[in-house]
Amino acid sequence: MKHFFSLTKLPLSFGVALSCLLSFFIASGAYMPIILPVVLAVLLLSMSICALNEVQEVQLDAKMERTKNRPLVTKAISINQALTIIMVLMAPAFALIYQSLGLIGFNILALSLIFYNGIYTPLKQKTAFAVVPGALLGISAPALGWLAGGGTLLDYDFMALALMMFVWQMPHFWLLTLMYYEDYQRAKFPLAIELFGKLGLIRVTFIWYLLTLLAGVALIYAVYPQNLIVLTLSVVATLYYIYQSLKLLNTHKLKTKKDYKKFFMDLNIFVMIIMILLAIDRVFFTMII
Repeated sequence: MKHFFSLTKLPLSFGVALSCLLSFFIASGAYMPIILPVVLAVLLLSMSICALNEVQEVQLDAKMERTKNRPLVTKAISINQALTIIMVLMAPAFALIYQSLGLIGFNILALSLIFYNGIYTPLKQKTAFAVVPGALLGISAPALGWLAGGGTLLDYDFMALALMMFVWQMPHFWLLTLMYYEDYQRAKFPLAIELFGKLGLIRVTFIWYLLTLLAGVALIYAVYPQNLIVLTLSVVATLYYIYQSLKLLNTHKLKTKKDYKKFFMDLNIFVMIIMILLAIDRVFFTMII
C-alpha cells in the first residue's frame, strides 16, 4: 500500500479532489448526492495521471535525489503493474464522470489527461515554460465541482476562481524549482532559473505570488461572503500572506530549501483557506435562506 500511495501521489490527488469538493459547495451552497461520484472520479483520475507521469519519467526520476526511491525506480512496482493500476483507476473515473455530468464532464477529464500526460509531461523536457499549459490543469477539478453544483463555466464567480487556480500554478512550480534546482539540473530539465538567474527567478516568483493573492481578492469580491466573520477572516488571511510574501524580496536571507518550502506551503495554504472560507459562507448563507 505504501508503494501504491507513492505511485499515485495520494496526498496530491486528495488535494485535487478537495478543490473539486470546495468548488461544488461554493457553487451550490448545499449538499447534493451528485458530488460523491464526481469527487471520486476526480480522485481516481488524478491518481492515475500521477502514476502515468511516473511511468513516463522513471528514467529521469532515477537521476534525482528527491525521486530516486519512488517505487518504479526501485522496481518495487513494475511498469506492467503500474499500467494495470492506471487502467483500473482510470476506467471507473471516466464511467463515473460520464454518468454524473455527461459528455462535458467526460471531455474535461479527457482534456486533463491529454494536457498533463500528453503535453505538459513531454514539454517539461523541452522548455522551462511548460508550466503555462500545465497550469490549465489547476482549473479542471474545480470546473467539475462547479458544474456538479449547478453552475456554468461562464459564471463570473467561477471565472474568478479559475483565474486564482491558474495563476497559483506559476509560483507553485517555480518555488519547487528553487527548492530542487540541483535535482532538476541532474535530470537535465530546462529550468527558468537558467533563463532568469536565481535572483531573477525569485523576483518573477514574487510577482506571480502576489498576483495569486490578488486573484484571491478578486474571488472574494466575486463571491462576496455574506457572513461578516468569513469576510473578515478572508481579508485578514489575504493581508497576512501579502505581508509574508514581501519576505521573498529579502533575497540575501533565502539560502536553504527550507526557506523556499515555507513560501511554497504558505501559498498552498492561502488558496485552500480562501476556498474553505467561501464554501462555508455559501453553505451558511443557503441554510439561512
